[in-house]
Parts: sequence; structure tokens; C-alpha cells
Amino acid sequence: MEPKSVNRETITVLGVQDRLKHMEEGVSEMWEVRFMAYHDHIAAMSTDKVYYGCAFSTEQPETYDYLAGMAVSASTDASEGLTLREVPGGPYVMVECTIGTI
Repeated sequence: MEPKSVNRETITVLGVQDRLKHMEEGVSEMWEVRFMAYHDHIAAMSTDKVYYGCAFSTEQPETYDYLAGMAVSASTDASEGLTLREVPGGPYVMVECTIGTI
């Protein structure tokens, strides 16, 4: 898992989201259990068939919102239990990996 810098366009990501306190707390479970429960539904709408793990800052110190999902059209409606968020374009660090290595 070698990180690399990339410039991304704005995308809309649909998936499961949770507020976490530490980088490794709950991330694997989000992918392996919660995201996989919706995988087929989300994958059918995905615009690029790529999985995104997105961390968003919060107003609370040392916490972040983590979204495990896939890119979809901006006009997509979020079904119950799912979160739809816009990820602004710009510079990012990308780490290519499998769900099992998260």
C-alpha cells in the first residue's frame, strides 16, 4: 500500500458513514459488515466502480466522519441507512488496497 498524491475532480459518494475517534477504530467493520450489506445496491449505481474511504473533519477535536462508499451521480437519492456526500475536487492522498488490507 504505497500512498501517492493525486488531483481529483469533485465526486459524490454514496455509502455508510460513522463518526470515529481514532483512524483504525471501526473502519474495517464499516467495510466488511455495514458497507457490504448495501454493496450490490450501491455498485449498481456507481459511476466508476471504484471504492472510496473518505475522512471528513468535524467540529469535535480528534474525531472525524468516515464514509465507506462508491462514486455515484450527484442526482442520486440516498436510501435509508446510507449517506450521500460531495467530496470536493483537489489534491488527495490515494492508497490502493483491498478491503481485507484496510
